[in-house]
This record gives sequence, C-alpha cells and structure tokens, in this order.
Amino acid sequence: MEYEPEGPKWREKLKTCYPKRPIWSKKHDFGYVAVVGGSRTYTGAPILSGLAALRAGADLSFVITPQNPYMSALNYPDLIPINLETDYVSEITDEAWVALSKSDSLVIGNGLTKRFEVADAVNAVLSEYTKPVVIDADALHFLSDLDIRSEKTVVTPHISEFKTISGTLPESLDERIKAVGEFAKETCLIVLLKGHFDVIAKEDEVIVSKSGTPFMTKGGTGDVLAGVCGALLSRGVEPFLAASSAAYLTGKAGELCYNDEGMTATELIDMIPKSIKSLIS
Repeated sequence: MEYEPEGPKWREKLKTCYPKRPIWSKKHDFGYVAVVGGSRTYTGAPILSGLAALRAGADLSFVITPQNPYMSALNYPDLIPINLETDYVSEITDEAWVALSKSDSLVIGNGLTKRFEVADAVNAVLSEYTKPVVIDADALHFLSDLDIRSEKTVVTPHISEFKTISGTLPESLDERIKAVGEFAKETCLIVLLKGHFDVIAKEDEVIVSKSGTPFMTKGGTGDVLAGVCGALLSRGVEPFLAASSAAYLTGKAGELCYNDEGMTATELIDMIPKSIKSLIS
C-alpha cells in the first residue's frame, strides 16, 4: 500500500469534483441526496446532514426521519422532510422508499440511536439500496451485521467508532494510517477516519487531509461531513475522491469560521460554499 500525503497534485484532483456548470444545467444534473436518521432525542443530526448536502452542491435533499426531527425539519424550506411517524427509525414507509428510489446517494446513521429495531430498519434499507452510500454515526455500530448491496460505500467513523468496527484503537498518525489502510483492504470499503488529521483509505491507497481546527469537536460537525460526502457521491464523484474532498472541504470550512470556542455545526454549514470557492478559484 502506498501512502500519498496531501499536496498540490492532490488539491488539483479535488478541484475536478466541481467542474464549471454548463449554462443549461437543470435540476437533478447535480444529484439528489437522501438522509435517513434522527430519533426522538437527536432531532438535529439528519437536518444538519441534509443542509450540508445542499451547501455542497446537491440539487435536492430528502430527510427521512421520525416524528420529532420531521417537525424540526419543517422549519427548513430547502429540505424535503419525510415523516416516518415513529419515535425512531424503526420502519421504512412507502413514501420513504419512493424518496430513496429518486435519490442518487444515501447518508444513513446520523442521530439514529443503537436500538435493535433501528438495526433492522437500517439493514432493510442497505439490503435494497444499490447507489452510493455514506454510513455514519450510530449505523456504524451495526456494520458487521449489515447486508450492504451498494458497491460504492464510504464509512466515516471517529476514533471510538473505528474501534467498534475494526477492533483496533490506533493512536499516532502512523498507526492510524496503517490501521485504516488495512481495514479498507480487508473490507473493500472506503474509510474516512475523522480526527485532527483525517485519514482516508481505499484498498490500495491512503490519503491524509490536514485541513481543520481543534474547535470542530462540537456536536454535529460529523453530520456536516457526512452530508458533504453524500453530495459529492450524488454528483457522480468516485467514492475515494468524494471522501477525500469532503474531508478537505469540511475542514477548510472550519478554518473559515470564527475559529474559536463559539463555533457551531450550523456555522460550519454556512462556510461550505466559501470552502469550495477557495478550492476551485
């Protein structure tokens, strides 16, 4: 396995995610994203992912979520909220399946909780969905039992979630590079390990993204990253490049924020367009 650090050639590759739009572009040319997540307690997570996907260039964002997050999502007219009419993602309605069929990528896991009935619903979705997928947050706890049909799957763990899915807890950057690379090779998944430096790996390549700030520890920033990655996948970007670009762009958005203790995930979302512009200008 060859380790390629972040550098000018890598940044040039990231720029290809955002080619100049033709003047006759129309809705759906740049992707529809579906987000499945949320619960009675965690209402904001899927909303953050859905909004981040739009800010990262997706044309539509479906948010498929239980009752409480659905009510919150109604305050955001840019989103298309779909009510599962439950307290948790415990079943998938016909309306939700229709939205999933229309989408070009899926982000699943944000704010789900780890309840057993949630695991069944997550598996029901992933055993049917064949387009690109981002598996994040609580859905990662079910990873070993999931029947994943998509051949383009990105997993986005933080270090504790990586221990859950891999059984290892690498500490230094070199240890993370080695562990993430080995896990990607074993599973044929694209792995984005979040941290001070993000480590992204596929079967035969590892990248380290060095953008970001220590103030991005706030709740919700991982949901933003998942949404950005989902947007890039929905636009047809190859999964390893989508994960690498999402890591860089989200980190850069963090640098463009006030960069102090008051940073929030919603502020991070607002900086995504400026982050993209800083990359492609």
